Amino acid sequence: MSRIVAWVLGGVIMVAVAFIAGDLVDPFERGGAASPTPADGTEPSPTATTETPTPEPTPDPDDPTSYFTTDGTTPALTPECSGAMGLCIGGPIDRALDAFGSEDERFGGEEPGSILRAWNMEDIRLVVEADDVGSITSVSVSIPERVTDVRVALPEGLVLGTDTMDDVTGVLGEPLRRDDFAAENVWFSIYVYAFGPEATHELSYTHSNEGGPVDAAELGGRRVTGFSAEYAS
Repeated sequence: MSRIVAWVLGGVIMVAVAFIAGDLVDPFERGGAASPTPADGTEPSPTATTETPTPEPTPDPDDPTSYFTTDGTTPALTPECSGAMGLCIGGPIDRALDAFGSEDERFGGEEPGSILRAWNMEDIRLVVEADDVGSITSVSVSIPERVTDVRVALPEGLVLGTDTMDDVTGVLGEPLRRDDFAAENVWFSIYVYAFGPEATHELSYTHSNEGGPVDAAELGGRRVTGFSAEYAS
C-alpha cells in the first residue's frame, strides 16, 4: 500500500544574449528578460522547483483493510483487541458483513442461535462466529502452509505470514497450554494463551503441516499459519 509521491521539476528558461554587428543588444528590447552569461562563458544551471508531496492518508482503525495486506507489505495497524482482520471479540458481526460481503459458507454454531460464517479470499480463510444477537464470539483466520504474500496483523504486534512459533513465545512467553491433533492428514500444533480483560479470552497460534507431525525441535522455526480468538472456556 505504498503511495507514489510525485515531484514536478521545473527550470528557468534561458534566453541567449544576441550580438548584432559586435554590439550588445538589450534583451528587454526583444520582449523578455534574460539571465546573463557568466564571464567564463558557461551557461548557468536551471533552478529546480518542487511541489509539496501529497501526505499519505491516515489509516482508518474502523476499516478492516487497515489490518491486513495481500502484497507482502506490513499492515498499517495492529489490533488493540482480541481479534484480527479488524474484527474483535464482542464486536458486531455487521462489521464483517459490511467489509467482506455475504459469507461464502454458513454453519450452525455450538450455542443455540449462534452462526459460523466463513469467507474464502484467495490465500485467506476467515471464520467468524456470532451469537443470536449478532455479537462476535470467535474470530479465526488461516493462510496456506506455502509461502504467501498475505500479511495479517495480530495482537501484540505479531504478523500472520511472517512470524514463527518462536516469535510467538518470544512476545507472549510460554503458552498456557499446547494442543496437538491431526485431521484429514494435516497435523496441527497450537499454542494457547490467556488474553483480554481478566484473561476472559483465549488466543491460539497454529502451525499446520500436511503429511505428518513436525518434530518438536523444529516447530519453533515454522511459520504460524493460523490464529483464533475466542472467549475462554
